[in-house]
Amino acid sequence: MCVLCYDLTLFCNLHRVCMQYLALFCNLHRVRMQYLTLLFNLHRVCMQYLTLFCNLHRVCKQYLTLFCNLHRLRMQYLTLFCNLHRLRMQYLTLFCNLHRGVHTRPYIILQFA
Repeated sequence: MCVLCYDLTLFCNLHRVCMQYLALFCNLHRVRMQYLTLLFNLHRVCMQYLTLFCNLHRVCKQYLTLFCNLHRLRMQYLTLFCNLHRLRMQYLTLFCNLHRGVHTRPYIILQFA
């Protein structure tokens, strides 16, 4: 084998090795890119779940606020009702007392007479 042929064979062999390394590098790069893509996709899914969770949390907070507001409103109505009831009871007591007074006064007057 001549020196030139030997050098050419060596060059081709080195070239093949380089190409294999390059192919290996590209394959590793693809794998890394796939992992990176997978990571981003998982990150997006996590972000979507987080967004969904936050939205559900906001909805829950809104429902809770709404419930509390309705509860406060109900409590206000209940307080108002109780106050009116107390007022009615006071009026009723006053009426009964006046009624008793009307019925007892003539009796007392008659008793003294």
